[in-house]
Amino acid sequence: MGILRYKSKDEDRETVQKLVGLDRSQIWRLEQEGDFPRRIQLGKNTVGWDRDEVLQWIESRKQARFQQKPSTAIERNRLNHTAGSAQ
Repeated sequence: MGILRYKSKDEDRETVQKLVGLDRSQIWRLEQEGDFPRRIQLGKNTVGWDRDEVLQWIESRKQARFQQKPSTAIERNRLNHTAGSAQ
């Protein structure tokens, strides 16, 4: 189990921000809705996330896109275009 911080001064360090591309408020909202791994309190003003849980969340989002029906015309067109180019 590795711990990810939201961001780091070390540009090469893996962070939640780099992995999921969401800002703090978006992550907080998803956490409150139960749709993102819960943060771990590391210190008085420091939190982190379990790396494996975040990676599992990303994988679940990738899998969910194949199980959902397209809800907008743009998504339907994109899927139709993609299906057409695969033939």
